Amino acid sequence: MEIQFPELYQRMKEAIDAGKDVQEEEAMSRRRVRSYRKNLPYTDEEAVGVAMTVLESHLVETRKLIGAADVEFSKVEVAPPKGRESKGDDGEDIARSRTSGRDTHKSVEMEIEPETVLEKQNLPNVPLEMATSPELEGLEAVFRHLRELTNFTGNTHGHTS
Repeated sequence: MEIQFPELYQRMKEAIDAGKDVQEEEAMSRRRVRSYRKNLPYTDEEAVGVAMTVLESHLVETRKLIGAADVEFSKVEVAPPKGRESKGDDGEDIARSRTSGRDTHKSVEMEIEPETVLEKQNLPNVPLEMATSPELEGLEAVFRHLRELTNFTGNTHGHTS
């Protein structure tokens, strides 16, 4: 995974390495208790859960967001770009803003290189494609099944130790 999907691997590694925040208490005397927060590493079982959450976010939730954006963007009309010979009066802007484009698919892209970066690398934008409903349902079913298989505290799935 590290070689084929380095960005996803790094995101998953950072999420696991971050560990968990816990609240601890320590008795200072009979009446006083000191309370503090502490960062602990995940157990192996918890790390598997975190890795699956990152994968599910990457594979399912992102596609759901793209689908929701696609639905909302298709409802909006898009005006053509303003010409260089434009007079700049308000009437022209009103006419321009009433162009068509409603109920049509609009491409959604993620800008990899922001305009404010000092040294441009001319990285292309990444088109975000919407997944179909059966694809999403299939992915969600896979993750439900994986969560059942990696639940080490509950049902043993017919196996005994």
